[in-house]
Amino acid sequence: MNPSFLSVLKELDPRTKLLGLVVLLSEALFVAALARLPEGQVIWGLLMCVVVLLATVVALVRIERKTEATAAARRNQSSAAAQNVEILPDRREFYTRIAPYYDQRNTSSLLETHRAVITEVSEMLDDRGSLDVLDLGGGTGRLIAAQFFRERRLRWTYIDQSPGMLEQFMRNLETTALRSEIILGDLNNLDQLVTGQFDIVLLSLVLTSLPDFPDFTRMATHIRPGGRLIVADIDPAYSAAHPVFAVGTDNLAVGLEVIPRHPLDVIDRITRAGLKTINTHSIFRSDGVRYSYLVVAEKGADEDALLCGHAPEAVAK
Repeated sequence: MNPSFLSVLKELDPRTKLLGLVVLLSEALFVAALARLPEGQVIWGLLMCVVVLLATVVALVRIERKTEATAAARRNQSSAAAQNVEILPDRREFYTRIAPYYDQRNTSSLLETHRAVITEVSEMLDDRGSLDVLDLGGGTGRLIAAQFFRERRLRWTYIDQSPGMLEQFMRNLETTALRSEIILGDLNNLDQLVTGQFDIVLLSLVLTSLPDFPDFTRMATHIRPGGRLIVADIDPAYSAAHPVFAVGTDNLAVGLEVIPRHPLDVIDRITRAGLKTINTHSIFRSDGVRYSYLVVAEKGADEDALLCGHAPEAVAK
């Protein structure tokens, strides 16, 4: 049972308290009465006890849910009171403000999410020998791109709309061997920012910060046949429970309201873009709470023709 049960039981509404007490008292009375029943009526007594036990379970579940809701409300109120968070409606301004502090907020769960992305890129690099990577909303680059800064087999194209994030990325990129192209711009204007195609398109921890889903069909045109789209983001239940992404700065904490993005919605849009999902998995916190997810999709050899509105030519028999 929730460890906060006793501390918040007194905050439950009187109806819930009374229900629990009546059910528990009734169960005790039935058990006492059962011991005095004639032998032929014991079965009926047992059935009644089963009914009472079921009613007890229902009552306790209701109390437990009420307890959890009360405790969660208390935690949220305490958190809001403890932090003076300035909500910024403009995401570009938000990420520019937090850029110097962004890498200080990484938790173990967030690091595990980055590691999952790094593993996908590393395995594909080992398999193919060289890669062109398009990193959309690449942030500071310290936790993903930085793992490949000494890798000469990669060419890294970075896009971010935040000047502050781009500046941090360039600082992290100094004295590295990574071949890179750094672009300031909005990923929704992808065709105006890049030409050609890539082996990997990365979209890591970006979707929940966007007001709308990006155009995955347009994105797919920039993936080579056999190339992959790698999407990582925060689990929608976790985003719903933590609707503000807050980061402390020198003066105060600034926050951005996030939008939960369900992996099934991501997979649906990826599929409609002509890509095939080949890997999905969740990342959990140490306490068992689902924190984030990873979706990897691949572009088939004939998808370019389909995306351009042309069916692949039939093979003559």
